[in-house]
Amino acid sequence: MIGGLSHDRRLGAPEHRQRGQPVALPGLQRPQLESVFLYQPESNWTYSHDPSITFFKNRFYAIWSNGRKDEDAPSQRVLMAAGFHQHDGTLVASFGNYGPNKETTHLQAVTTRDGEHWSAMRDVGVPVNPNHGPQRTASGRPIIAGNISFPYTDDPSGLVGWRMTGIYPYVITSRQEEAVQVSRVALADLD
Repeated sequence: MIGGLSHDRRLGAPEHRQRGQPVALPGLQRPQLESVFLYQPESNWTYSHDPSITFFKNRFYAIWSNGRKDEDAPSQRVLMAAGFHQHDGTLVASFGNYGPNKETTHLQAVTTRDGEHWSAMRDVGVPVNPNHGPQRTASGRPIIAGNISFPYTDDPSGLVGWRMTGIYPYVITSRQEEAVQVSRVALADLD
């Protein structure tokens, strides 16, 4: 099933197109929708981006980044902007953290099993700041889509064991080792 349609009833199937354009499907009904404003700035923090929404334990959860007036400017607030993924009854919210010149980029995460009580922040050991949370490949392996890097892990929770891969794997791996060291020093300074 894809989007409530069996494989042979997908909108892209040839029998549902005429001259390359989609045609109406018999019995297909438009679902009722509800619109809700989650955040509506009045004067400051007007540039919101990197949205992510998920459904967990019968509730919707949304996260995003926002800046005073534009994207990724100094003093941007990150409201959990790297996205969500779920594993074994746990919701994982990921967010990137970096310095003013993106010199200490690293991915962090918090987790919850009930949507009310969240873990402490943890560094997941990968030097990326993605716009979307990890997605599962067909084998179940979490992977993060990036511009030139595609970190992956064999840990189903997506919290440890990340490996860098991408267009320039040697440079990426060297930066990962350096970023992990910088992250450990920065986190030690917080203690």
